[in-house]
Parts: sequence; structure tokens; C-alpha cells
Amino acid sequence: MMHLTRTPGSLRRARTTSRTPAVASGPMVGRMLALLFGASALIGVVANVVALQETGNHARERLIGNALVLLAAPLFLLIKRMIPWLVGVSMTLGALLLTVSIHLAGHGSEAVSAALMYLPLLVPAFYLYPRPVAWGHTVMIGVLAFAVLRDNPAFGAPEMVRGVGIALLLTTAVSWLVRASDLAERDYITGLTNRRGFERRAEAFLGAYDGSRPAALLVIDIDELKATNDRRGHKHGDDLLLRLGRSWSAALPPGTLLARHGGDEFTVLVDDVTPDQVDSLLDTMRSLSSGLSLTAGVAWCIAGETLTMLMLRADAAIFQAKSRGYGQTVTAPRGSTVHNGADIRRALEDQEFVLHYQPVVDLATGTVDKAEALVRWVRPDGQIVPPDQFIRLAEQTGTMLELGDWILSTAVHSATTWHHDGRPVAVSVNASGAELQDPTYARRVLRHVADAALAPERLIIELVESDFSLASRAVRANLVTLADAGVRLAIDDFGTGHSSLHRLDQLRVDILKIDRSFISPLTDPDQPMPVVTAILAMADALGLDVVAEGIETPEQADWLRRRGCSHGQGYLYGKPAPHPPATAVLHRSA
Repeated sequence: MMHLTRTPGSLRRARTTSRTPAVASGPMVGRMLALLFGASALIGVVANVVALQETGNHARERLIGNALVLLAAPLFLLIKRMIPWLVGVSMTLGALLLTVSIHLAGHGSEAVSAALMYLPLLVPAFYLYPRPVAWGHTVMIGVLAFAVLRDNPAFGAPEMVRGVGIALLLTTAVSWLVRASDLAERDYITGLTNRRGFERRAEAFLGAYDGSRPAALLVIDIDELKATNDRRGHKHGDDLLLRLGRSWSAALPPGTLLARHGGDEFTVLVDDVTPDQVDSLLDTMRSLSSGLSLTAGVAWCIAGETLTMLMLRADAAIFQAKSRGYGQTVTAPRGSTVHNGADIRRALEDQEFVLHYQPVVDLATGTVDKAEALVRWVRPDGQIVPPDQFIRLAEQTGTMLELGDWILSTAVHSATTWHHDGRPVAVSVNASGAELQDPTYARRVLRHVADAALAPERLIIELVESDFSLASRAVRANLVTLADAGVRLAIDDFGTGHSSLHRLDQLRVDILKIDRSFISPLTDPDQPMPVVTAILAMADALGLDVVAEGIETPEQADWLRRRGCSHGQGYLYGKPAPHPPATAVLHRSA
């Protein structure tokens, strides 16, 4: 079997080296600066006390300066978020003060020993800055050191070469360590490849896959792992995941990519394999699972298919498997079986479409007050057709209006039964560009709401920015009619389209949904996320609610709640399911 170890392209490499490392969280930076300036100043105080007794050569001035820095160092502990300009000013000021101190020390060995303090300023640069800025900082320190020491008789050419060489060696080593930490692709519990590592390697594999040999993606869920954690504690659950990861890794064929995708979900990408071998592989994994039940979805790779498309098919297969009960395996169709609009109309008549609902949780209370309706196509033979295989075709063939009417009618009638503690639960429905362009769309929406006797404010219409243009008179009229009637509007995948404040004002939106691509990199409770922070601040200023999509960990939920995000949606709270959403979700991050 082929080893899935191709490296990503230069574009990906360039993208990851231009940003501040993820390890540079605010509190960590504060502690590092406090330690750096405090320890350096303390060393300087002791050294200058000795110098004051021996030579007195400007030692008093240097002693006062170091004492002031020592007293000011604890102020850095107040830093709670990454502030680039403050860090830059602090490091530059420290380098300049040190240069002045070396100059005051004169031309003896005292100046040479003081120059060693440049090294603590070099070492943390790669923790605090993007790599180009960090190397620029290193060059600046080198220039200052050369300028102040070049006329020192105790620091000749050999010493200069040796000192510069050691400094470059240290900075290179630290740069590599920070890079490795920032791009870590290992799950901290199991030691397996994590989601980030899986996506990088799987995308590289699919980019070169030509379909000449069969390859498959397996998505595997450990059934009732949450119940096990609740019953026996998370420590037991973590130990269980560790044992499973080790036993599966040892049993899988060489070249198989096994990853913990998150929570109770694992992914396996295996090349040059037959259906019988996939069944045998799953049997082996189940036999090593300590009596736990595994549900699996299998999707066979198609040449030219993206990882997103492959994952959608595998996810659709595992949803179908779960609907049959625990311990089942379902294989997704190898390709699209939808050929024209007649297929979609026939499926509507035969009631092959179903709605799944994913809860949207109030992050402050842990309760569900919204749910997003997502359409699924289940064929009579049990196979699920992914939405990416029929939504665009429905728009192109003119059947989207009929499909959209069915989705709206089903969703609003279902929502009439959703309540929690006397408070109604809203339902959100996606609107396609084809529907918004239809002049009768708003009237049809309001008719479905009236037929279901649902309050208009309990319906949320989600708009994808790239799907429509406000230059269209029909689009503008539909949105104004809906807003005037009390239907709430949400911008889906916010941040990935072409938003502007003027556009938001024209849309009269009530809710912004932050795209999952901005949430997935969030791993540290104090991690700086400037784009997300900016969106939350803008929404607060405009009086808009915010829903963060793709929340998968309690740390992400905590980060968002502490920064004022009102709602969250993602696998932490529940995957899309065919039944109505539960009205309360245990806030696992509490």
C-alpha cells in the first residue's frame, strides 16, 4: 500500500510562515516578557553592584536603570491578549537600553559580558513574531551588537565571529522548535495524527490520486463514548482512546493513515484496497475495541474529488448508519446518481427527502433556542445523496423552488412543536440564490409561516453572501418584505464572502454566522484570534447576534463565550439528526 506522506505545496508553506505563531498567546507572552526583563534586570543589578565596588565606571547609572526595569517587569503579567505593537516596542526598547548600557561600560571585558544579554532578546523573538519579523529582529540585534562592540579591544574578529555564530545557531534552533510546535499534527491524547495533520496529508494524496487503484475513506464513531465519560470520568475515556489508538495503529496495514478527527470520531484513509479488505479492516478494529460498538461510514475515492466532497459522502454514510442503530456500516455511493431535474421532482413525489436539524446553543445558558434545518436525500435502497450532488443541479434545472417550498413547509411545521420552559425554539432555513431571485419568494415564505401558525420571528432565513447580489431588484424586495414581516435574516459563512458595513445595513440582518474555518484553528483558551475578535466587536456595535459554527471542543466554546459570542453550533453540541433538537444541552465546558 502506498504511504500517504506527500508534502503540501509552497503556497501552503508561505501561508503558514507569515502569521504570528499560535503558541504566542497573550498570557504566555506576558509571562515571557516579565521573566525576560525581570531576570535580565536582576542579573544587571547584581553585576553593577559588583562593578560599583570594583571600578565604578558608570556602574551607578546602569544600576539605577536595571533597578527600574526590574521594578517594571511585573507589569507585563497584566497582558491578557497578544498586542503586537506593545511587544515590538518593549523588545526594541530593551535592545536599545542594553546597547546604551554596553556603551557606558566602556571598552573592557565588562562590555563584552554585558553583550551576552543580547541573547535573551534573540531567543523569544520567534515565539512572539511571524518568522520574517523575527529574522528582522535578529538582524537588528546583530547590527546593534556590531556597532557597539566593533571598537572594543577585548572583542576581536574571532570573538565576533564566534558570538554571531552562536547567536544564529540559537535563533535557528528556536525558530525550528517554534515552527514544530505551531504546526503540531499529533493528537495530544492518542498520539495519532490529528485533524490538521489528516487534512494536510489527505489533500496531498487526493491531489495526486488518478483513480487507477481503489482507495477509501472510513469515518468511524465510537458509540456512547460520551455516556462512558459521564459514567466513569473523562480520565477513563482518555485512557480508552489511548489504548484504542495504539491497538488500531499496530493492526492496520502499513501506509494506512489513521487519525483522531475529534471527540469520538476517527478517520482512516487507505490506498489500494478492495471492499472485502475494508470489511476485514473494520472487523479487526471492532475486535480490538474492548467491547465498544463502532459505527462506520465508507466513501470510495474518486479522481478529481476534493477532500470536502469525500468527507461529505462519508459523513452522509455514517449518518445513515447511525439511523439504523449502533455498530452498523454504510458505504456511500461512488459518484453522483442525480442526472436532471426530473430525478429531484420524482424524489419529492416519492418523499425521499428528509430534514435533519442541528442545534444552535445559547452559550451563556447551554440551552437550545434555534436549530438549523439541513436537507438530506435518502434513496429507497438506503443510500444517501449528499447535498453537493443535488442542490446546484436543482438551481440549474429550476427545481430549487419546489424543493425549497418543501423544505420551508416541513421546517416551519416541525418548529411549531419546539419549546423550552415556555420559550419557543426558532428554526433556520437556508435560502439559495435561485430562490431569492424569484419575485414570489417572500410571499411564499410568509404563506408557509401562516399555514403553520408559526410566529414570523421564529423563522430565520440564512443567506450565503456569494449566492446573490443586492443589485437585483427582486432580491432586495424579497429581503425587505421578509424583514418587515418579522422574519429574521442571518448571513451564513460570514467572513468568507464580500461583506461590507454598507451591505450589512442594506440587508437588515439580525444574525452573523462566523464560518467554521475561523473557529477550527482555535486550540488555546487565551489564543489571539484577531479576525473573530473583530467580528464579535463589530456585531456588538451593530446590535447583531453571532453564531459561531464548527465548535468541536469546550475550549472553543469557552473562548467564544468569554468574548461575548452569543450562540454556538457544532459537533460539541450535536450533529445534524432527523429528530427535533433537544431543548437543553449540557455545557461540557462548564
